[in-house]
Amino acid sequence: MSLVFPQAEAAKLIPTGFTTATEFHQQWSEIIQITTGSKELDKLLEGKTEAGSITKLCREFYTGKTQLCHSQAVACQLPMDREGGEGKATSMDLEGTFHPEQLLAVAERYGLSGSDVPRQCSLCQDFNTDHQTQVLDQALAMMAESQYTLLIVASAVALYCMDLRKGGELSARQVHLASFLWMVLHLADEVNINWALLPR
Repeated sequence: MSLVFPQAEAAKLIPTGFTTATEFHQQWSEIIQITTGSKELDKLLEGKTEAGSITKLCREFYTGKTQLCHSQAVACQLPMDREGGEGKATSMDLEGTFHPEQLLAVAERYGLSGSDVPRQCSLCQDFNTDHQTQVLDQALAMMAESQYTLLIVASAVALYCMDLRKGGELSARQVHLASFLWMVLHLADEVNINWALLPR
């Protein structure tokens, strides 16, 4: 038996029509922006990283992508008047590159308590593409219970490459990856959270 959700009821929950520029500007002004920890990088981004969007970090190995994520995981806990998001951070990490001791070094820079900062960050290691999707669902459940302002997805594409090496179909993997990225973008907007994506 399938349930039919009336379009009028759906429209009450999710605006699907036109909006005025004034309303759009009001929504835009309420977006949480989190500093990267670098004034020059903030300037390059024409502000800071924004909630409701994905920040994709692409560069060679050992150029500071993971360190930038550590910095943002601490900065998102800062008060908004200090360019933070007053929330928690969570990381989906394939390669085990997220280290609590690096959080402590960043916390010291911002004058935050070394014992409190790691408590506000949750970590989970992904093992395959299906597990990655399950972890995303778990992250959403955590966000429903507490104020999160940053989710880091490390090596989002690497798991799909590994699945292909095991004999997976390219088209099926592409559809799965597109679905995963759509979920990430949709949730970023719905939960008003910043997403840092490292597509290794």
